Amino acid sequence: MNTLTKIILDIVQKYPHLPIVLSGGVFQNKVLASQLTKALNKCDRKYYMQNKIPINDGGLSLGQIYYVLNKDKE
Repeated sequence: MNTLTKIILDIVQKYPHLPIVLSGGVFQNKVLASQLTKALNKCDRKYYMQNKIPINDGGLSLGQIYYVLNKDKE
């Protein structure tokens, strides 16, 4: 988990202007989610993590709907 947490933090630091959204089945792993959120809090980075929509494939269609509704707004 330490390696994956470090990789994610390295990516986060390369894009300080982008929001951090933790989503997908990998974040069902409580150890990874805990390590990463602690590290992000320590770096004072705001992040978003879903809690009302299933984090795994059950919430996949929500992201697809969001994309379709917003793809022409860029």
